Amino acid sequence: LLDPTPLDALGEKYDFDGRGQYCHGGVLECAQWLHGELTRHNILTQLLLGEDAEFPDYDLHIVGHSLGAGIGVILSLMLRKTYPTIRCTCYSPPGGLLSWKLATECSE
Repeated sequence: LLDPTPLDALGEKYDFDGRGQYCHGGVLECAQWLHGELTRHNILTQLLLGEDAEFPDYDLHIVGHSLGAGIGVILSLMLRKTYPTIRCTCYSPPGGLLSWKLATECSE
């Protein structure tokens, strides 16, 4: 059986309401790893933010299919505070990935 991972602490850290929300632990772990790599290598900042950004007028759009869609949703929640215009398009995400409450909040 799957034990879902609570998103309370993640929501506090990345400024979304994760209280009482849950996610598949493997999806969360992959999203956190990817966020860490993007941060460690300063990739998004070099491309989109700052004085020397290569594409400062571009918006960030994350696209994923299946498990990648699940990771993309969580990663988008993590990046939304820094990139308020972020969009995430998911194709066939894993069923039950998010609660209805969190899924509807993502549409804002």
